[in-house]
Parts: sequence; C-alpha cells; structure tokens
Amino acid sequence: MSVAPSALPCGVLVLVHADDLGMSPAVNEAIFGAFAEGLLRSCSVMATGPAFESAVAGRPVGLDVGVHLDLTGFPALGGAPVLAELRDAVAVRPKQAKAALIHLARAHPRVVEAEWVAQVERVRAAGIVPSHLDSHQHVHWLPPYWPILRAVARRTGLRRVRGVGAWRPEVGTVRGAAQRLRSLRFRVAFAGFVMTEGFASASVARERLAQGRRSGGSLEVMVHPGNPAHTRYADELAWLRTRPWRSTDRLVSWDELG
Repeated sequence: MSVAPSALPCGVLVLVHADDLGMSPAVNEAIFGAFAEGLLRSCSVMATGPAFESAVAGRPVGLDVGVHLDLTGFPALGGAPVLAELRDAVAVRPKQAKAALIHLARAHPRVVEAEWVAQVERVRAAGIVPSHLDSHQHVHWLPPYWPILRAVARRTGLRRVRGVGAWRPEVGTVRGAAQRLRSLRFRVAFAGFVMTEGFASASVARERLAQGRRSGGSLEVMVHPGNPAHTRYADELAWLRTRPWRSTDRLVSWDELG
C-alpha cells in the first residue's frame, strides 16, 4: 500500500515537542502560542535559562514539560569551574565542542551528574512535575554521557528520555548505518525507559514523509518555536499548521507514551 506524501502511516502516536523553553521571553511566547494553536503538546525547559521564571509563571495548563538538561547554553547552577571552562571552550572553539564534551564526561562525571540533578530539582521546586529528560544540543546522545544520564534518572526517578535520532535521509549509507547502530545501542543502554520509536527534526520528518517512508508506532518531531538560532522555525510551525497527520494518528504527550 502506498503512503501519500506528507502523511504518516495509520495509527502512529505523534509527539510534537518544542525545545528551549526558558531560553528567552520570545521562545516562551512562541511555544505557548504553538500549544494554544494545538500544534504541540510537549516541551522541555532549561533550568539554566534566563527566562526560566517567566516560563514557569506563564506555563499554560496541560502543556507537558520535561527538563532540557544543559551544559553549553547558559551558566551552570552549581558554578563548578570545569563547567564554566567547558562553556568558554565551546564558545571559542565550537568545532571542538564534541571533544571537549567527551573529555568532561570522562574526567568529571560526578560534576555533570550533580549539575543535571540540580537542574531537575530546580524545575521541581518551581512546581513542575517533569515528564522526561532530554538535553540541549543533544549532549546526552554522546555515549560517555549514557552512564551519567542513567544515574540522573535513577536519582530523580525520571524514566522517560529522548531517544537517539535515526531518521537522516540526507546522509550516506555508511553514516546512516552508524546512526542506526547508535540508536540501537542507546535502546539497549536504556532498556526499561520510555522513548519514541523514531525521532526527527521537523525538516527531516517532512522529508521522510514526502518520500513515503514509514516509521514505527511512535514518532517524536522536534521544533524550536521562537529561537532565532533555528532560522527554519517559522517554516516548521507553518508545516504543522497544514496538519500533515492522518486522521487515525494521534498527537500525544510524553505522559501518554507510558
């Protein structure tokens, strides 16, 4: 059976998720507006963000909120010198960010764990019951961070995490195979956790659907409303307004995934 362009297979649970709540007032307003339009039901908040308090104050009832664990975006809550050094290094040498992050995870795992737990607890102290864990710039996708993330999940009791993305239609065969292998390894490492079966940015999801490619039973589509660093966010929202899902698909929140 063929799949119509811009349509998902029947019966898919679609989790449309906005990153970066708390980054700025503009991002907060854009995410809340997208929720009011019915375009998304889930987001994640940066406990380190300068607009964290306004995000908490303005959060509408019914919006599912996870914790957007941060190491590179804003100053750490705990003030550990090695975390400040990491942010400075990433800002000056962004191409070396991956190497710096891997070194941090291997040399100072307890520092990272303590910082991430503090971020979760700040979200909870603000009256939010976090639904899941994900991370700014997908830091938790790096394998050296997997033991740290498991430790954070154990200490905070949060058993839902953003899975590793495996939908990359623009990459070659070798890189695509490597991505799928890492996704499988992540699922093994986080067996017993809840995550979607597929993950993609809005632009990648749109490309996959246009190619008529199928997903599993659930899909997370990531968007960045209001974030000027993601210049395509307006196009992302415009695409969501076309309601590209089948009538048999269902928009869900993290809480509804399990």
